Amino acid sequence: MPTSTREWIVIHSTLMHKRQEKTFTDNLKKDFKKDFTALKKLWSTEFACEPDARAAAEKWIQAHSRYRFKDFEIIPVTRKTEKRRGRPKAGDPMVISFSISATIQ
Repeated sequence: MPTSTREWIVIHSTLMHKRQEKTFTDNLKKDFKKDFTALKKLWSTEFACEPDARAAAEKWIQAHSRYRFKDFEIIPVTRKTEKRRGRPKAGDPMVISFSISATIQ
């Protein structure tokens, strides 16, 4: 009964390893840039209430599971309802919206 033996040859190339490392780090940089752009879009969005802002932040974290928030804060933003120049008068109506401020790690 013939027996078959299999031989494996493992070849390690230092140049190929360096190229793969560079490709990996370049891909990480591209992903970080894309995710940071999405985070900036989240920063610029204003929400009607605090729970909406918190839900949007949780949705962002679920979509970008590689990161987590380091400093997370929901900031109330007051704006004039009418687009007039200058400082608002004492009786002018104001609208409160909420914005997200966060850093990722």
